[in-house]
Amino acid sequence: MRAVLVDWLVQVQLKLKLQQETLYMAAGITDCFLQVNLEQHILAKYLMELSIVDYEMTSALQYHMSYNEEDLLAVGQCTARNVMLMNVGLTKQMAIKNKYASCINYKMSTVGQLDSSIIPNLDQPLI
Repeated sequence: MRAVLVDWLVQVQLKLKLQQETLYMAAGITDCFLQVNLEQHILAKYLMELSIVDYEMTSALQYHMSYNEEDLLAVGQCTARNVMLMNVGLTKQMAIKNKYASCINYKMSTVGQLDSSIIPNLDQPLI
């Protein structure tokens, strides 16, 4: 997909007679954007897979086919709880964490943000 986009950027550069540096900058910006999206995608997949082993979470997802704010809050609290359980090793099902600790998944399960002091607060009900 990147190759098609860069090929198009080269065509635009030629047609508009842009500087070579403009092409490199455009390709660099594209790479940054694609990298961030890939990491966000992998993080989302990791969090979704954590919900698979949580019976309570799975039933909530099956019940709520159209989400409202309350649904999302409950799902967010369950997700935060799952992340905390994985972080401290209080679950026997560590395959998902190990899978997302690999280089192919950008070591997503080991990023510092998932071990942040904010995560436990997400598990608490709102006042």
